[in-house]
Amino acid sequence: MGNINFLVNGNEMGLAACLTGIDDLPDNCRVLMLYTPKAQNERKQEILALKTKYPDTHIETMMAGKRKSGALKSRFINEIERIASKDPEAKIYAVGTRMLMALSDVDVARDNGVIEIDSIEEYQHAHYEVQDNDRDDVVSNAGGEMVILIDYENVEDTGLVGSEYLTGEDDVILFYSKDAPNIEKGYIDDFKSRAKSFDIVKLQTTRKNGLDFYIAVRVGQILEKDPNTKVLIVSRDTGYNAVKEYCSTYTDMKNPVVIRNNIETGIAVLDGDTERSRLIQGSRQRVAIETEYAVYRAKQEMSEEIEKCLMGTGFEGELNNIISLIDHTKTPQERYLTTLKSFGRDRGRQIYQIIKEAV
Repeated sequence: MGNINFLVNGNEMGLAACLTGIDDLPDNCRVLMLYTPKAQNERKQEILALKTKYPDTHIETMMAGKRKSGALKSRFINEIERIASKDPEAKIYAVGTRMLMALSDVDVARDNGVIEIDSIEEYQHAHYEVQDNDRDDVVSNAGGEMVILIDYENVEDTGLVGSEYLTGEDDVILFYSKDAPNIEKGYIDDFKSRAKSFDIVKLQTTRKNGLDFYIAVRVGQILEKDPNTKVLIVSRDTGYNAVKEYCSTYTDMKNPVVIRNNIETGIAVLDGDTERSRLIQGSRQRVAIETEYAVYRAKQEMSEEIEKCLMGTGFEGELNNIISLIDHTKTPQERYLTTLKSFGRDRGRQIYQIIKEAV
């Protein structure tokens, strides 16, 4: 396990909120605050106060060095590359970058598993270790009840990516208006079949930010009923940060309100260290096309070889079961024992001999 690195957007006006939870970090954590020369001049006293407030935490600072647009984002990317090259096992969290930089859309960040969070406090809800999990195993392992409020007028269908990860512990509420009355049927089918409940709320009178206020009120109702509920707002609207700020400051809620531009990334952050969140993170990894195709072809060739070996043995109908067994076993001993368990002692021995010749 590598070190844990928090790259904090020092230009973020809610800097103090970004650093919430910093005093509870383990010893192998590094906090680096990056900012522009303008932010340094404007917020020198605030940065000094934060260092004084958290004397036991090592907070480093770094300037972008240039005033031109995009300099800060470039500095973040350079630092990600530097950390990854020095420690390939390092975990990297980008704090307070989601709205202004969208590092999750940058290849370097995706390739190195960078996770964007709104505050260090969210670190407790975003431990990712990529594993190869079957989607069917996820349903019973989700991280507690979650309410997902979708600002459909704002995100439309792009915000519904990840609906296939919904489980029986998720309540989905779709907020929409007459300006966005239609939706792709596949998403509705997921809401109806996968989620615990599905509800819709239509804006009755067209007015500026009308749906925003609807959602803000609904969040209050949800948390009044149960402060332990996990709340995800799906929207690109930065105005919802005010809802998050109010809830974390003036309510007894146990989990931070999370705001993301689609269901998938929101669940990954808010669900915690579960198989579901790890599955999402794994599916978002960027991989080499040629490498993945080579793996696919190797599997196809193996399947064809086993099919040939099974001809005339009476086991032709077991082809798919045998392929699945090979996929889920790693060593010859494990494969042998699993074959006997799956097909019986005598048939299992015969099938294992066929597998040995083909694999």
